[in-house]
Amino acid sequence: MNKHITWLSAVLVLQILFGTGLYINKQNEQHSGEEQTLLSLDMAQIDKITIQQEGSAAMLLKKGDSWLLPKLEQLPADKAKLHGLLGKLETLQTGWPIATTNSSHERFEVSKNKHQRHLQLYQGEKLKAELYIGTSPGFRKVHVRKAGQEAVYTAKLNTFDLPAENEQWLDKSLLAAQNITGIQGPDYSLEKQQDKWQLSANLQGELDQASVQKLLSAFNSLRITELSDEATEEDPEPNSTSLRIKQGNKELSYTFKKQGENFSLSRSDIPQHFGLTEFDYSNIAEVRLEKLLLKPEAETSPSGQLQN
Repeated sequence: MNKHITWLSAVLVLQILFGTGLYINKQNEQHSGEEQTLLSLDMAQIDKITIQQEGSAAMLLKKGDSWLLPKLEQLPADKAKLHGLLGKLETLQTGWPIATTNSSHERFEVSKNKHQRHLQLYQGEKLKAELYIGTSPGFRKVHVRKAGQEAVYTAKLNTFDLPAENEQWLDKSLLAAQNITGIQGPDYSLEKQQDKWQLSANLQGELDQASVQKLLSAFNSLRITELSDEATEEDPEPNSTSLRIKQGNKELSYTFKKQGENFSLSRSDIPQHFGLTEFDYSNIAEVRLEKLLLKPEAETSPSGQLQN
C-alpha cells in the first residue's frame, strides 16, 4: 500500500515538473516572439540621413526646420515623404530573429558587401543608427539587420520608402504657387478684386471665372519632374513663354520652354531649371486670353432656328 502511494506521489511530482517546464517554455517563447522596437531613437534629433545602394547614394541634411539636398544645390527635400520615412523608422518593430549567423547575411542581402539599402542616421557628426535593408519576404516587408549585430529580422518596411537617388527626394511641388492675386500672361492681365477676377482695363471681353479657376488650379498643383539643363548652343531655339504672378506684394516670374517633346521651367527666385510634364505645360503656358473669356451664346430665332 505504502509502495503504491509512493509511486503515485512520484508520478504526480513528475507531472507537476513537466507541466511547469512546458509553462515556462511557452512563456519564454511568447516573450521572445513579442515585437520590439528596432531603433530606440528620437527622430527629431536626427539631422543627417544617407541612403546608399550599389551605384547611387542620397544625402539629406536638416537646416532649421527644413530638409535640404546638398548634392542638388541645397534644394528642398520632400518634407512629407521624409517625415513618413522617419515615422516608420521610429516605430519599426521586430519579433524573433529569423537568422543569427554571419553566413545568412549574404542570403538575405543584409551584409556590408551585399545589400539593397544601407541607411545611416546622424545627429551632428555622430552616427546614431545604421541599418542594412535586404530582400523582401512578403508584401510591405523586408529583411533588416543593425550594423554590428548578427541577428536578421523581418520588419514592416518597403525599399521604395528608401530611394538612394537625390532627385527622388526632391520636393516636386517646389514651384507651385498658392494665394495668387494677379497673373500677367502672354496676351492677358488678370487681377483679383475681392472674390472676383477682373481683366485689366485695356482688354475687352467678359472673364469666365471657371476658366480662371482652372488656371489657378494648374499653378497650385504644378509639379516638376527633375532638374533640367538649360538649352545648349547645339539645341534648337526653344519656344518660350513667360508669365508673372503676384502674391500680395510679392511678384514671381515663370519661364516655360518647349523643345521638341521636352518641357522645362524656371522661376525668378530659384536659379535652377526643371523638367515638367506636357500636361502642366499646356495648362499654364498655352493658355491665352481667348480661353479665359466667356463664349458668346448663339442667337436663335423664335422658331428655334439659328439667325444668320
